[in-house]
Amino acid sequence: MAQTVLVADDSIASQRLFEMVLTREGYNVVTVGSGAEVLERVKEKHPDIALVDAIMPEVDGYQICQTLREDPTFKNLPV
Repeated sequence: MAQTVLVADDSIASQRLFEMVLTREGYNVVTVGSGAEVLERVKEKHPDIALVDAIMPEVDGYQICQTLREDPTFKNLPV
């Protein structure tokens, strides 16, 4: 079973680039465009790793990392 990578970036071009490259390498890719969406998708999809842009609208990448580290369910998720 392929591993799942969550890609969070407010740039559609960056999302598509990561999606294209990672899909070609055999990963399942979930893309989101804002920090708020990251938390929703992590709980929904349980990715194996999250690639998160530092500067995004609503909630930035640093806040995402902190929130995930504080949640016992996701504290071991590589971000």
